[in-house]
Amino acid sequence: MQAGARMLEPNHPAVALARGHKGVTTMHNAEEVRHEIPMEEMIKVTAGVRAVVGPEIYITVGVPGSFTETMPTPFTDEHAYALSRAGADGIHTHKSTYQDLKDVVELCHKYGMLVDAYIAHPSDRHLFGVPAETPAQVAETAKKMQDIGVDIIGLM
Repeated sequence: MQAGARMLEPNHPAVALARGHKGVTTMHNAEEVRHEIPMEEMIKVTAGVRAVVGPEIYITVGVPGSFTETMPTPFTDEHAYALSRAGADGIHTHKSTYQDLKDVVELCHKYGMLVDAYIAHPSDRHLFGVPAETPAQVAETAKKMQDIGVDIIGLM
């Protein structure tokens, strides 16, 4: 914050790594077990970060169910509400289908949160977004994401 950060992104793989969940010592290993971090823990992390940084920093949160998980993990109305109440300004998502992404957008917008979503290369080690390979596919994917209501679009 003292260096000028305006946004923070606590996320469930980073929490898995920081806590050494199942002995993980690398982010790649943490990606494999990220879905095991309880939503309640991410709500506590969000509230804790908000308590430390105050209202000026934008907090976007990656949580179980906001990514395409190795194990299906729901992201529910109750989760979106609780994260918003805990101080999240947005949800960081790596959903890989338009329907899954649309569901997250609808829940987040309902509770006043923005959504940052990503376009991923289909051959990446972990699928961190809607896959697109060529520049034309990336442009088409970005347009579809915009139409769904994604607020921030990133490239992985």
